[in-house]
Amino acid sequence: MNQKRNLQGIFGMTLLLVVLYGCAPDPVPTFSVSDIYGTWQDGTLHYRYDRNYEGVTWDVADDVYESEGQRFRWSIEGEDMEHIYIMEMGESAIPKTYTIDELTPKVLRYHDDFKDYEFTKVY
Repeated sequence: MNQKRNLQGIFGMTLLLVVLYGCAPDPVPTFSVSDIYGTWQDGTLHYRYDRNYEGVTWDVADDVYESEGQRFRWSIEGEDMEHIYIMEMGESAIPKTYTIDELTPKVLRYHDDFKDYEFTKVY
């Protein structure tokens, strides 16, 4: 009888651990913000992230270069990255939120509801 109770106790504890572990939220990934500083490229599209949380994006396929690119402010919190694009006309700002999939000193991958993005650091 004691052996049966011991087995029931072990089974109950195992079941409890499985349930608790299965219900635990997935850890939110964290990324080193310093890894994003610099210029990133995907084909002809470029993004530059500055240490002051500002940046600029340009696409040479559209005959737009860094000096005339679209300015933005950026932030990273957990796996969420936000770009707030600064419009020259009317001084309006357009926010855009992305989910970071990978951020290393050489690779930046993120996505939104519509598209996946993958950049390589060029400098």
